[in-house]
Order: sequence, then C-alpha cells, then structure tokens
Amino acid sequence: PEDAAAILATVDDPVLRTAIEVLLRPDPGPRRWVLFYGDVSSPRRQRILSRVATVIPELRIETALFGPALDQALCEAAVVLNVHFYEGALLETARLTQAMSHGAPVVSEAGADQDRHGDLAGIVDFAAAGDVEDLIQRVRKLLDDPAHAAARFATIDAYAARPDNRLRAGFLRFLLAEGLISPAAFDQAVPQWQPPAPAPARAPAAPAVGARAASGPRAARPTRR
Repeated sequence: PEDAAAILATVDDPVLRTAIEVLLRPDPGPRRWVLFYGDVSSPRRQRILSRVATVIPELRIETALFGPALDQALCEAAVVLNVHFYEGALLETARLTQAMSHGAPVVSEAGADQDRHGDLAGIVDFAAAGDVEDLIQRVRKLLDDPAHAAARFATIDAYAARPDNRLRAGFLRFLLAEGLISPAAFDQAVPQWQPPAPAPARAPAAPAVGARAASGPRAARPTRR
C-alpha cells in the first residue's frame, strides 16, 4: 500500500524496518506446504525427515533459507515442522516463535526442557521426542482437518495478543530505549512491566593481600604446596 512506503521512509533502524515490513507484507494467499528449515547433516534429522517425506508429499526441506526468502516461505507454509538435531535437545523456541510470528502452525518434538514451556501447550502441536508416527499424524491433521487448522490459527493469534507476551514487551522496551516511543506509551502498552531488580549492596572491600594490621603480630606466611 502507498501508506507503507511512507511509513518505512521515516524509519532508519534496520531492525524496526524489518519488523514493519513483515507486518505490512501482503497476504500471500493459501498456505501450501509443510516446511522444515535448518541443518540436515544430522543422521537423526535425516532419518525422521525421510520417513515423513514418504507419507507427506507436501514436505518441503530447506537448508539455506534466510532473510526475506525465509519470511515468504513461512507466510506460505501450512505447517512448520520442527525436528531436533540430536537426542535430548532443548526446545528450539526461536524457530517455533519465528514460525508463529508469520502465522504458521507448528508441529514439533517435545524438548528436554518441556516443563519450562507450558505456555505453548495447546498452541504448538507437540509429539514425544522420537515419535515419528505421532509427528506425521499431527501434521496430517492440520493439513486435512480445516476446523482443526482454523482453531490453531486462532490460538496463535490469541497467543500473540496475550497481555503477558514477553517478546512483545521486550520489543517495546527496545523501542523505548531507542527513543522511538514515549515512556507514557510504553507504560500504557505494557502496564505489567517489572523494572529491573535493584543491584545488591556491595560487600566491604577485602584488605589488600599482604597488608599488615595496625597492631598485633605478623601472620605466618603459608607454606607453598
């Protein structure tokens, strides 16, 4: 739209420009494929993706997708598939949130730290790590059940708009630090922001090594061991 160019012309910060460009990008139309993006040199990923590909021909594997091309692919993906590189991996929250920020539903293996990500339950479709058949069933359901897919899109939108969105709050805090929004606007947008904890009181400085007391005998020098 004409207004988009006018808005971008006033923004010099490259991070902010990228965020605005994503928000203003036109609707890419129907979402078409299942997208996996990342390093496939891991034998574990190769085995899982090979099995998924035999059952889900819509699978698209990308190993060198970055920048605007990745943004476009995420906007066009019906599902983003997340597979761990190695056994016992932590949850790849950066990949999950990146996909959902483009409106893409995610099917993922659970991470070893899954108990720390309870806020993603019911938003990301999780399968137990290594359970390839469950991954396939969850992907297939999003592809074949329009009602289920629509419900997932709705939960992603609600998750992004939740009042305790730490990513949104952190980004607004960045805008405040850069002077791009006013303190009043930040306080209104993030009323629950917790200021940093005060620094702990400093302990008294230890006496210098070798310092002599004002009075009293000299301490014996310790024996080297």
